[in-house]
Amino acid sequence: MRSKAVLAVVAGVLFALSAPGGAASKPAVSGLLANNLTPEKARAMQTALRPAIAALKNHINGTDALTDKQIEAHKLTIDSTKDIFGYNDAVIKACFDLVATYDEALAGADDAIDNTVTRSTPG
Repeated sequence: MRSKAVLAVVAGVLFALSAPGGAASKPAVSGLLANNLTPEKARAMQTALRPAIAALKNHINGTDALTDKQIEAHKLTIDSTKDIFGYNDAVIKACFDLVATYDEALAGADDAIDNTVTRSTPG
């Protein structure tokens, strides 16, 4: 789960959402027009994006392990659909949910590490 590939995907999603002028800050219609996307193409991109995000989320949660090739394929899907990150609430929520899932997994891993480390003082 804590692979560099997954971190790169999550960081890319977060950057695309939060960068000044990023997808989450653009109204859906003007974002589509600015990127020359028709609503039909945006829906097709959303159809590809949502399963990629779900698969990565399941990988992070440990539900379904992905191979490096599968992670790379999902990364390519996400990279190719960044123009629709602000398309609608469902896409924005799915992207932020992926980032939150990764953050929670890291926090849980840190807690597990912290709970197993003990220090003794020399006597």
